[in-house]
Amino acid sequence: EAARADRLRALGAATAGIAHEIRNPLGIMVLSIEEVRARMSDLSENDVRADLDQLVGDLEGETKRLRLLTDQFLEMARPSDESSEPIALAEVVEETGRLFAKGLPDNIRLAIDPMDNAVRVEIPAGKIRQILLNLLSNAQNAIADDAIGELRISMTATEREATLKVSDNGRGIPPEL
Repeated sequence: EAARADRLRALGAATAGIAHEIRNPLGIMVLSIEEVRARMSDLSENDVRADLDQLVGDLEGETKRLRLLTDQFLEMARPSDESSEPIALAEVVEETGRLFAKGLPDNIRLAIDPMDNAVRVEIPAGKIRQILLNLLSNAQNAIADDAIGELRISMTATEREATLKVSDNGRGIPPEL
């Protein structure tokens, strides 16, 4: 079991290293895509421009997806915090929101409603972060590239239950999906 645990630790370290190395070129790709989009604004509206818009949009979407995957790999590689000690939910939400907001484009902002700092839950912080990152990423994807967007995290709590809500002002999910 000790040898197996050592192999798992080594695998986790390797996974974290690879994910970290992938994130660096992804950051450059995001900046390059933004630069291409900015330069495209000088082009006249025509079929070529429409094709380029579609291609750049596809690149943006796939780059975001890869970034989310690398974030998930890094999260999985972190030491587990699977303890059942109650944690302050508001702290986890605010930290996760602050980190997520750093990667948002200029046309989208993240608002976190005031939260009750006394609310404590027996869920590992890493699990809460992972769920919030997925929901925030989905909400961000629902906002059109040219729209002024807002993502919002809010919490309601009772003595026995806490609910987090992630919302956006995006176009929503088409009924057929």
